[in-house]
Amino acid sequence: MAQPGTPVPDPGGDNDNPNYSIWPNVGQVVNDLGDSVPSIAYYTEGFPQTYFQTNGLISFVYSTRDTVAGVDTLRRLDLTCAGPNANYPDPTTTVLRNHVANFDLPQCGPGGATGVPAYGRTTYMDEYPGIDLQVYSGLGGQRLAFVVNPAGDPNDIQLLVQGQDSMVVDTAGNLRLMMDGQWVVLPE
Repeated sequence: MAQPGTPVPDPGGDNDNPNYSIWPNVGQVVNDLGDSVPSIAYYTEGFPQTYFQTNGLISFVYSTRDTVAGVDTLRRLDLTCAGPNANYPDPTTTVLRNHVANFDLPQCGPGGATGVPAYGRTTYMDEYPGIDLQVYSGLGGQRLAFVVNPAGDPNDIQLLVQGQDSMVVDTAGNLRLMMDGQWVVLPE
């Protein structure tokens, strides 16, 4: 059994995409008013862009390009663990990548932020007693996994999902979320 925070192999064999990076927020993340958002601890770039917040909320931001009007539409899907045994731990990162970023932005302080490391996996340790939530990316896309340690009870796991147009569980047990006419699938 994996130790808490230990990356677990993806059951589909699609374990790690070295191009997927999770960046710590050192002040570069701002809201639409240009104000820093310290509640966002980490984020990803690419599709979907993902924000890992300190209050247990994970937000996935999807963009849809309108080729007629030339305007992009952003949709946000929020995922929060719920239920009486849910904890809201701060996310941590593992799987250090071989690259860094520099943010020469005024909100990052004098001289900006340099040498900011990238990571490959985010973990919410003890999201439920004895259960960790890990987010990472394989070659087939972003993955979300609950790691149930020996003391954990999988019946504790409950998700609150907001932002979708509709939601169904298909015959294979996958959670399917409809957003702007496209399915976002969370495999069983």
